[in-house]
Amino acid sequence: MAWTAPRTWVHDAVVTAAQLNEQIRDNLNETMCAKARTNGGHFTTLEALDVEGDPDDENHTHIVERKCASHRIATSETLTGAASTWTDLTTVGPTVSVETGQQALIFMSCTMMNTVTSFQSVMSWEISGATNRVVYFDPISLIEDGAKQVGAPWNFSQADHMRGLVPGLNTFTCKYRKGGGDATFKNRFLAVFPL
Repeated sequence: MAWTAPRTWVHDAVVTAAQLNEQIRDNLNETMCAKARTNGGHFTTLEALDVEGDPDDENHTHIVERKCASHRIATSETLTGAASTWTDLTTVGPTVSVETGQQALIFMSCTMMNTVTSFQSVMSWEISGATNRVVYFDPISLIEDGAKQVGAPWNFSQADHMRGLVPGLNTFTCKYRKGGGDATFKNRFLAVFPL
């Protein structure tokens, strides 16, 4: 079903059951009240494209329910050895799978530290599913530069408005790397607010 633009009625018009069903029942079923199914859900609009690829008229604008999802891993885990590329920790994630449109708000936080001055500890995320994107780095990563105080934990957080997603089920997974030393990550958190 889709929303149908309300008719402009005229005096003495003969109204059919099909018109009433379209204008009242079907349009009411396209409202947020009718579509609400999930506690804590929120609503956004999607606009379909017509055959030529141009945004269609208001008859093809849809309201959809979305739900924010989050995952926290409290365990402290360390990357050791030689400087690494992007990798998982022993406990993979946090990982969140959500139904998105073309956009999502992404929030992450972590307590990080490094054993060597000026070596970085870095947390970022990648996307798989409908959208496949490799790990994102600066400027939307959490970066502990090791210059604060060796071995001292620091709390970091970041938010990003991600655009250009392929609509559908998308999975966001945190990944890690370090510049050297031993990088420790704990209380890792990821939340995705799909739009």
